[in-house]
Amino acid sequence: LFNLFPAGGNQAATTRRLGSNENSQQISPVEAVAIVAARKQITGFDKAVQGNPAVVTQLEYLLLASESSDLKPATQQAGIGAFERHLGTELAKVQVLANTVTLTARTGSIPITIVSSASYHLRATLTLSSAELEFPTGLTRTVLIDHTTNSVQVEVRARTSGDLPLAFTLTSADGSLLIAHGRLTVRSTATSIVGIVLTLAAAVVLGGWWVRTWRRSRRARHERPARGATT
Repeated sequence: LFNLFPAGGNQAATTRRLGSNENSQQISPVEAVAIVAARKQITGFDKAVQGNPAVVTQLEYLLLASESSDLKPATQQAGIGAFERHLGTELAKVQVLANTVTLTARTGSIPITIVSSASYHLRATLTLSSAELEFPTGLTRTVLIDHTTNSVQVEVRARTSGDLPLAFTLTSADGSLLIAHGRLTVRSTATSIVGIVLTLAAAVVLGGWWVRTWRRSRRARHERPARGATT
């Protein structure tokens, strides 16, 4: 490649000197930390996006522009802010619906719905977490978001009945980019065997108490006329 293009062919000087730090702007530690974090995000986004859409290149250009040493710190910070807003707009196109799902048995499969208005496909990692639910097939799974509405079936086992919270995160495969997060509610209407036994036991106790009370009241009614006749 160097043999094809002669040095200085673009009318630029063929020698360079390192610039003086005294005459150029420096990236402050605050901007440096923000740029490193943004670089991790764009790397995760690039890995999650399938294909090579123009939005990835646009985000790259925005981030590179904010790294220029010719910019003042305030302008660098503004460039990083523009990158974060643009990335946030793209991530907002993907959402996991936080609705209520009813589980009629102790174990079963529930649907988790991911909607997307993006013009490109994403491959992401869905991670689930709950103190009241167990996941026989694991807490994480890889999902391909290639339709407007994407349904993921998840096997769960409820430890108890009632409204059980289920937290979720949707990230890039390497975990460097958080795409979406939130929680939904699994409403378990199944009744456990222990609960049935306790209910039956309570019914038996209540029934026995009612029978004894009824017999006592009946005996008392019979005794009252007999006492009156003796008097």
